[in-house]
Amino acid sequence: MRFALIALVALALMPAAARAQAPAAATDAGLELYKATGVDCELCHGWHGYGRSHDTTFSDIIAAGPALQTSKMTRAQMIEIITCGKMTEGRISVMPYYRNDAWTRDMPCYGGKVRNDVPSEQFPLPGVRQLTAAQVELVADFVLANLVNKEPTVEYCRRYFSHDPKVCEAILDPNPAAAAPAPGGAVVRPGQPATPAFRLPGTP
Repeated sequence: MRFALIALVALALMPAAARAQAPAAATDAGLELYKATGVDCELCHGWHGYGRSHDTTFSDIIAAGPALQTSKMTRAQMIEIITCGKMTEGRISVMPYYRNDAWTRDMPCYGGKVRNDVPSEQFPLPGVRQLTAAQVELVADFVLANLVNKEPTVEYCRRYFSHDPKVCEAILDPNPAAAAPAPGGAVVRPGQPATPAFRLPGTP
């Protein structure tokens, strides 16, 4: 709350030109956290929030997650699940928690629960990299602004793969005649099957 208030005051005091750049800067910061080593949102949710298929080849803990593009979570709910994580029944799939103070009396989760309120088999695992409250908000705001109810664009793809924008050419379906496309076409992620209903526009 204190961070949000400080951010709002700082934003209000900015010159108009700087205010226009602030949302873009926040989005870029959220994007970098989303794909950062140790946070690894892409590992389970994909580069554009498609979600990933379950894979139990090497572990009974699934490194996969639901599609963020169709998420119905509010901002508060998204912040909570990033903060607190979530373990599905049977310890099959896990959303890590990303704040060291989660599940404590200072930062209880899901209706006031602390660590001792949750059986060990139902308790989520920690993220490799832990985040601050401000960083959690940046990730949530990035997802809500860029992934939820959004189709991928070439511009977004090039921003995401800024180290090698040409990868976006490979993400385009290289053989659309191989199967009947779903309405809107399909996107192919490198090494991944096509995801129905999404296709990046052709690059110039």
